[in-house]
Amino acid sequence: MIITPDRVVRFMTVAEHLERKAMIYQDPQRTIYLHSNKNFPFVMAEGAGEDVYIDLFALKFGQKEQLRKKTGKGMVQIRYGCPRAERDKIFFLPVEEVIDERSRHRCPYNECQYWSNPTGVKGQYAMNCILVRYRALGVLDQKVGLTLEEVSRIYACTRERIRQIQDRAIQRLRHQTRLNQVKIFHEHIPDYRDFSTPGILEVA
Repeated sequence: MIITPDRVVRFMTVAEHLERKAMIYQDPQRTIYLHSNKNFPFVMAEGAGEDVYIDLFALKFGQKEQLRKKTGKGMVQIRYGCPRAERDKIFFLPVEEVIDERSRHRCPYNECQYWSNPTGVKGQYAMNCILVRYRALGVLDQKVGLTLEEVSRIYACTRERIRQIQDRAIQRLRHQTRLNQVKIFHEHIPDYRDFSTPGILEVA
């Protein structure tokens, strides 16, 4: 905690605690730190600042309080809003039938892995199913495609993994060997030397 010059006690945030890593006490006259060697627990130095800083936990136990770490939940079971047969229809039916059916009946399952509210798309083809929008990419002229988050849901991986795959594909396309393969398709710009005789070039 911090005691201001007007004797107001204020509890600190996590960021403020992190700024004072090994400090346990500080006032305008002196500052006390924890020593790296536990045989010499405290180190005293000159003070700095106007406020009084006290870490009661470190004074009592001789060490800084460990911050609580966020732990992941591990593998989370995927929730599909529609059954497998319904998803197979989306993938295997003709795309015209899928678009016609899904534009009239919106998916109501908000907890589905493939449910995503489309952004920047208005009208009857603003479908909230990622799989349907994926099938309609080459048919409908949509203003907005799929985001990295939506693509990661389709392939059951993280958004960062999709970004890594994208960067790697761009690097391969820009590699020198691939540029040499398409070099023959570049338009040849004729030079004036191609239409001149050696004598004319010597005079020039």
